[in-house]
Amino acid sequence: SRAGIQNAGSISALNDVVVIAHTVQNSGAITAGATAGLAAGTQVTLAEHGTERLSVMAGTAGTGARVGVDNSGTIQAVTTELKAAGGNIYALAINNGGHVRATGLVNENGHIFLRATTSTSAAQGTISTTGTLDTGATKASSGDVTMQGTSLKIGGTIDVGQGTFTLEAPVISLDSNTTITGAGVNLLGNVRGGGNDLTIHGTTTLGTGPADTATGLGDVLFDGNLTLNVGVLEAR
Repeated sequence: SRAGIQNAGSISALNDVVVIAHTVQNSGAITAGATAGLAAGTQVTLAEHGTERLSVMAGTAGTGARVGVDNSGTIQAVTTELKAAGGNIYALAINNGGHVRATGLVNENGHIFLRATTSTSAAQGTISTTGTLDTGATKASSGDVTMQGTSLKIGGTIDVGQGTFTLEAPVISLDSNTTITGAGVNLLGNVRGGGNDLTIHGTTTLGTGPADTATGLGDVLFDGNLTLNVGVLEAR
């Protein structure tokens, strides 16, 4: 089916909330005591247990169709998974303009996953986040944020507390002035700033190898140890 699911109200559960469809849109509130998962694809696997419960096996958009996840509301759970694959590596597969929070209150080390991937490809779409990704509200048990796709467009506020923030894509773009707070920050790919500012509080790894670059940045502030695996680091 190419039908979609839209939530504009309130969904809550003591354990899990999982929404699977061709397109998934949340403009309301989703609260789960364990896992909150939004998955868009034509073939999706839901595991009974594990760190990541959802895997998009395949996504086929078809003529005039789109496969993707849009969140403009709030999602709160111990672990949150937003996953999509639309069969077009240049399409916007995941768009987060809302607030995603992994609490880690009931189970330790809450985690947020945003993956525009399939089981057979490491990159199947673009992820854009201009809202808030937050696992740092409880510093003692804060978790990690992992994002993986063809290209990542990052803006807004990201706070993983004592956790690790990992971005992995061939191209990582800063859409607006970006603040990242975490014990570890890994920007694994070519970073493009477009003149936007980047502030990172935490130990930082930039790039995966000498071929990677970090260019076009505005004011750049690194508050912590910095490892550069890039050919060019240019702030202007």
